[in-house]
Amino acid sequence: MPFTEIVHDRVMLEVARGCTRGCRFCQAGILYRPQRERSMPHLLELARKLLANTGYEEMSLSSLSTGDYSHLPELARALVEEHGCNRVAISLPSLRIDSVLGDTLEQTQTIKKTGLTFAPEAGSQRLRDVINKGVTEEQLRARVHEAFEKGWSAVKLYTMCGLPTETNDDLEGIANLAKAVVDEYFSVPKEIRQKGLRVSVSTSSFVPKPFTPFQWEPQNTMEQLAEKQKVKFVYGILERQFRSYYEKATRMEGRPGENLLILVERRLDNVVYRLGFAMTRREARQLVNHGHFTVNGQRVDIPSYLVKPGDVVEVAEKSRSSVKFKRLTGEDAVMVTPPQWLEREKNALKGTVTKLPAREDIDMPIEEHLIVELYSK
Repeated sequence: MPFTEIVHDRVMLEVARGCTRGCRFCQAGILYRPQRERSMPHLLELARKLLANTGYEEMSLSSLSTGDYSHLPELARALVEEHGCNRVAISLPSLRIDSVLGDTLEQTQTIKKTGLTFAPEAGSQRLRDVINKGVTEEQLRARVHEAFEKGWSAVKLYTMCGLPTETNDDLEGIANLAKAVVDEYFSVPKEIRQKGLRVSVSTSSFVPKPFTPFQWEPQNTMEQLAEKQKVKFVYGILERQFRSYYEKATRMEGRPGENLLILVERRLDNVVYRLGFAMTRREARQLVNHGHFTVNGQRVDIPSYLVKPGDVVEVAEKSRSSVKFKRLTGEDAVMVTPPQWLEREKNALKGTVTKLPAREDIDMPIEEHLIVELYSK
């Protein structure tokens, strides 16, 4: 006999079919029109038969947009009154953030507090408007705040990546939405909120579907995404900076892809790393942020500062006595060989930019033309 718990191990009671919201990526919303609702008496009868034939202890009220069912509070109340004595819990699927669910949520927590799932789909308001989602971050904050006040502590967000016109600012917005949910939890007084906050984010890839407004939109290839993420990860660059570098690279003479790599290679934190003053670029970025380096005798604490030929990068005088830099000048110091466009004398705490880096000086296996293809869409 199977012993592993299966997914969706509950009664699925379909309360309605179809949806009038018109999200531009949703095929089901197009195919199952018009919207039709089942009557409450019919649903109550179906619930009795399903529970009697299966023995489940949880029932999910399913549809494309359950929050839009016109008799949802009354249905939830009736189900709890009839089946609560058998400890049957009522749960809701992913919900539209702009649905009014206060009474229904109170009914579903009577037997068992199941998690709440909301579907903002995109991380920024711009992209939510593009896909016709029509909900705001303020509405999400209001809904989860209300839920936390009523005793919930588990929230799941459904989102998508690869949507048309998407940038990585939109993807970073997904993380910001999750942080906003956490902020709302801690804004509820301790004596009211439940312990054990759990916020999970599910992100699926956009797949264009027939009969939808987005049916002819292309998908990002795995190779394009992998190359972009590789450069961003190695140099520790956020999307806004990365896009700024790309735009600057396209205005320069030569190949945009090579120009992009040369620009990020000229960053001060990368130069500090290349000269051997730090073990990693992340460490170099922290050292620059804390003012441990000068450029041409002037303290610079901006990791993205772009060096130029003739610049002298040096450990600041006040920082030379620290153990971190003393070990770079001792007899046992290991000298890192910098690339050809940089010079550093042995046991010296300074280096010189002799020329601009060339593509062959960047030894990472990156296919920069794929990055250009991705950003030139």
